[in-house]
Amino acid sequence: MGRIIFAKASEIRPDQFEVEADSLELLINFFKDKRHGLLLPPAVRDYDGYVCIDGNHRFLLAGLFDVEMAVYVAENKDDFMNPKDFPNIVRGFVDLTNDVIGYAFDKIPKNALKAKEQGIASFADLRVRYGLTSIAELEKFIAEYRHV
Repeated sequence: MGRIIFAKASEIRPDQFEVEADSLELLINFFKDKRHGLLLPPAVRDYDGYVCIDGNHRFLLAGLFDVEMAVYVAENKDDFMNPKDFPNIVRGFVDLTNDVIGYAFDKIPKNALKAKEQGIASFADLRVRYGLTSIAELEKFIAEYRHV
């Protein structure tokens, strides 16, 4: 059965090596305003340490803002979040994360290896890859996306 832990982004490995400005734009104010606790916890699986299943952009921001987050640890591909445990979260977000857990859980070993082969073994690596090592650089990245 899944469980909630509290972790820093440095304790979680990414399973992807892409960063989407639109996702960051949607999330940044939650971190700036210290409201990240209102977000649905990202989902991870234990695979030689914790690897992100869903929530790569939340972890990228958590690392940049140096905050600890609640994290859902799924034990298998059918270990879904119970919407009743997250009464302040829109049900559709919980359902979407559960869909990702079901779809991606078994792909984590392959995805984590692929990310590592791309030089992305941590969220710090991902931030460096995209030049997002400061909040100012992050805001510039988002602003450039808006003008495309």
